[in-house]
Amino acid sequence: MLKFNWESDWSAAQAIARLCIDPATYRKSENHLAKRIESVLESALDGAMARLNEDRDLGEERAKINRAVGTVVAEMKRLQLQKDKKMPPVLWLRLLLGKGVTVKAVAIRRFGVWRLNAERSGPVVYVDRDAERKVSLKINGLGSVEKIRSWTIEELQWLKRSPKSVWPFHGQWEMSVLERHSDSADRSGTGASAVDDRQQGQPKKRRRRKKTLADFEKQCGRLVMKALAEVLADESQSRRGLVAVEGEQRYSSELSADALLDALQGSPKFRAKLKGSRSTLRKALGAYVQLKRGRPRVDDDEPLQQPVPKKQR
Repeated sequence: MLKFNWESDWSAAQAIARLCIDPATYRKSENHLAKRIESVLESALDGAMARLNEDRDLGEERAKINRAVGTVVAEMKRLQLQKDKKMPPVLWLRLLLGKGVTVKAVAIRRFGVWRLNAERSGPVVYVDRDAERKVSLKINGLGSVEKIRSWTIEELQWLKRSPKSVWPFHGQWEMSVLERHSDSADRSGTGASAVDDRQQGQPKKRRRRKKTLADFEKQCGRLVMKALAEVLADESQSRRGLVAVEGEQRYSSELSADALLDALQGSPKFRAKLKGSRSTLRKALGAYVQLKRGRPRVDDDEPLQQPVPKKQR
């Protein structure tokens, strides 16, 4: 059985020979019959119909092929396509079926079989290579990555346009397969690798950005931040041990935010400097001090309240 390459571009003669002629014609014993028929059709498309009219191998189909050649020549002229223009088979199907040219059922069936095999790993799409120079055909993909618009087989073959439109016949189309991720592969993975497999193709969650000193200054005020930095620098040199130096303008404390503020504002040395509101000063502490996490607890020397047992009914 003669097989055609559905992934390559075809000329007009190849399209008519492969889509409109019974494949049984190619099974005859004559060598290189397929190429000879395509050569005859090329001559016919150039206007030399004598070889086509005298070809005996085409038999009763010769009249139908003659009409198909005339239709294709007229349509290519209307679309302003060169005679040697090559296009993907799906575009020739659009052109022939759109003009009422009979396409053999076996050719359509073979096209379907090829597509099923090609789409085992993902859908077949076509990308216009010329679209890289056409901003109108660009879209934003996930993560705002600019991608070129791709078209499915159905869109290229059946998407309606105005009768005067020349789309999609003037494009430089390139076939590709959009790989899909297998669910079975996701289930077989374990641990972090399985999670990564499941999350492929999905937009990553944005991590919360760490606040900078400029962010705190916008929220709390530059003067408040400056005064608090000076107070903490002085306090870190004292013997009270409220804060410990961790780095440049970075401190740690075992106290909660409220307890640390009470101790600082209770000092006559710092009371005049810390003029911000309580809520503002609490926010400002986060820029400089790593505070004790968790809920504030009672002092260690105070006994914890014991729960009251419920009465049994």
